[in-house]
Amino acid sequence: MSSLVFGVIVVICLSYLSETSAQCPAFMSKRFGGLKGGAFTDKSKANNGDITAIRMECGTHLTAIQFRYGNVWGPKHGWGRSNCGIWWTRGKKVSYNLAPREYISGATISYGDYVNSVRIKTNKRKLPKCGSSKGEKSKSVSGKRLKFVQGRSGCIVDAIQFYWPTW
Repeated sequence: MSSLVFGVIVVICLSYLSETSAQCPAFMSKRFGGLKGGAFTDKSKANNGDITAIRMECGTHLTAIQFRYGNVWGPKHGWGRSNCGIWWTRGKKVSYNLAPREYISGATISYGDYVNSVRIKTNKRKLPKCGSSKGEKSKSVSGKRLKFVQGRSGCIVDAIQFYWPTW
C-alpha cells in the first residue's frame, strides 16, 4: 500500500511540475562535466515509473547511458552520431536490471570537460565503474531514490545531473 501512495505522490508532483514552475521537494545535484553536446532530460520519462534498469557504454569515458523507467526505455544519451568513432572509443556495452525494491541511491562521478566515469550505487549493491577515472575531479552524490537524470551529450556523455526527490 505504501508504494501505491508513493507512486500517486510522484505522479501528482510530476504532473504539477509540468504545468507550473513550482518544484516538488527534491535535490537536483550540481552538473558534473562540461558544456559541450546537446542538453537532455529524462524528466518526462519518469512518469512511466521508477528506474528499473540501466544500460551504459564504457570506453575511455562514459560513452552512453540509458535508463528504463518502469517498462519504458528512455532515450540513449551519448554515441549520438555515426562518426563518433573518429574521436572516441565506444567501449563495452553493459546492462543492469534492478531487482524488485532495488533503487539507485548514489553515484560516484569522475569528470572534467566530460564525464570520465560513473559508478552507480543502489540500496543493495555497487555496480562496476563505467569509463576511466582520469577526470580532474571526483564526486560522490546520494539521495533517497534517483528519479531521473539530465545533462548534455553528443558522441559521449558530456555532463550529468541527478534528480533526487526528498519524500
